[in-house]
Amino acid sequence: MVEWKCMVCGGNVVDGQLFTFIKGGPIHWSCLVKVINNKFNGKVPSDVLAILTINRHIHEGIVIAKEGEQMASDDSVKQVINSRRKLLEGEAAKLNVDMLKLIESKYGVSIP
Repeated sequence: MVEWKCMVCGGNVVDGQLFTFIKGGPIHWSCLVKVINNKFNGKVPSDVLAILTINRHIHEGIVIAKEGEQMASDDSVKQVINSRRKLLEGEAAKLNVDMLKLIESKYGVSIP
């Protein structure tokens, strides 16, 4: 099993958890939300919240797809799920970049 360290809390980040990668490295989803919330003093703009919410659902889909890959017994089904998971991972990465650019360019806030 692949394991990383969260760039914020230093805890283990493992497959099966809700996490993401940002420019500083791997981060638990809850740590990312906490950092964003703290940077905006608890008043996260609605456009940032909208992207964050959509992105969370994409990341939840990644976790569910990984579980589905484990559950499936047929290799062709596993491959179908795997290919869709990879698409979700790509979209999640793009949305992370878009979200961080928005936060930095519009609000002048840097997320680690």
